[in-house]
Order: sequence, then C-alpha cells, then structure tokens
Amino acid sequence: MTARSPFAAAAATVAAMAAREAAALTLVPDLRVRTDGPDPEILFRPVDCPWCGAAAPCPPPMREIAFTGDRALPRLSLLACEEVTARSLLALTLIRSAEASAPPRFVTRGVFWARTVGTGPIEDLGSGLALLDAAERWFDDLLPALRSGPPRRDDLPHLPYPPEPLDGAHWTHPGDAPLPVSVRAARPAPDGRRAGTVASSRRSLHFLSPHARGESAARLNHAYLSARADAVRAALTVRDHPALAV
Repeated sequence: MTARSPFAAAAATVAAMAAREAAALTLVPDLRVRTDGPDPEILFRPVDCPWCGAAAPCPPPMREIAFTGDRALPRLSLLACEEVTARSLLALTLIRSAEASAPPRFVTRGVFWARTVGTGPIEDLGSGLALLDAAERWFDDLLPALRSGPPRRDDLPHLPYPPEPLDGAHWTHPGDAPLPVSVRAARPAPDGRRAGTVASSRRSLHFLSPHARGESAARLNHAYLSARADAVRAALTVRDHPALAV
C-alpha cells in the first residue's frame, strides 16, 4: 500500500476539522427571551499576537460579550488581531457548568497554535494540525448533548414560558479547549488604525489564522472552507433539521 503524502494526510485532517466546524455552525440556540440589554454570556480575553504584535482588543462580534467581569461566564481567549462571528460562538452558549466549578475556558485555534505548536512562521501545518485536531475532539464527545435541543415546534405549547436552558451539554473538560471555528483578521479601529500589521487583503476567513502563509497553507484553507460549506449545506437540506422547528 502506498503511503499518503504529508499534504494528503493534512488534507484529511482538515476535512475532519471542517466537518466539526460545520456541526458547530448548524447547532440551534435554546429558546430564551432576549431583552434590550441582555447580560453578557461570553467573556473575551484578548491575547497579544506573537506574529504581528497586536495588543488592542479585537472588535466584539456580538453585544452579549464582556471583556471584564467576575461572573462565571464561558471564557474565550483569542489573538488581538482575530475576529470571530457571532454564529461561531453558539456552542459556548449551549454549554452548562456547575455553579461551583470553574467556568469553561476556550481558545481560538491561533492561540492554541501559539501556545502548543510554536510562534514560528505558520507554513508547514502537518504535525501541528494533528495536535489541534486531537485537542478539538472534546466537541465530538459533547455534540450529541449540544444537539439535544431545542424542541420541535409540536412540543412548544407544552414548554414553560420562557423555556428553561438546555440541560444536556454539561462541561467537564479541564484546561483551555480549542474552539473549532474559523477566524478572520480584525477590522481597523474607528480611528483608522489596524490591529497589528494584518493587511486588508487578508480579511477572508482562515480556518487557522490570518497569519498562515505559503502555498500549502492556502491550499489547505481552500479545501477546508469548501468542505465546511458542503457540510453546512448538507446539514441544512435535511428535512428534519432542528432549525426548521424554530
């Protein structure tokens, strides 16, 4: 049997990671009443970027976040030059933890890479991808619980109002878990300054980091985003997808 090339092995890993993100993006939020001034649900921790030196907080993707606070909120550490979408944070809002336990802690793939793989040029992704893929498998284990709600439309008349939060996805993972989502370079600040030196031409999504470079990284990113789009499309065309009940 002919051994797979390093690129083919990396492409297979990327395909699995893309399917994981697609599953995260097609989760369905629990049904809770929103107010004009909801309490923050996610605590952001900007991390200095070792590649571009960005240190300013990135723009918030949604209003239900906080940069400081003492509440036991899920915490997401992300590079100061990174931006995530509101949809990519959905899994965090579905996770429950005991009041007495430490709040769930997450990191973007870029933060994980800097801490675990290293801060050299992000070009040869092979060995680092295997580490990242393995670290993200907490999501695979928790996915059935994350998909356990919300209920279908036929069940809604029997629910208390407002519905109670989902009860299935309880968090027991120790340490910082990488969140399986793509990122893009953060937008310039209102005064025209840009966080770090990330060029505007690199505003497109990247599955790992806006700082990944080289032909191999570009090919893997293209393969990832294509696989992610196909998986999302396939999930949303299923007739009984839970999103149709909301």
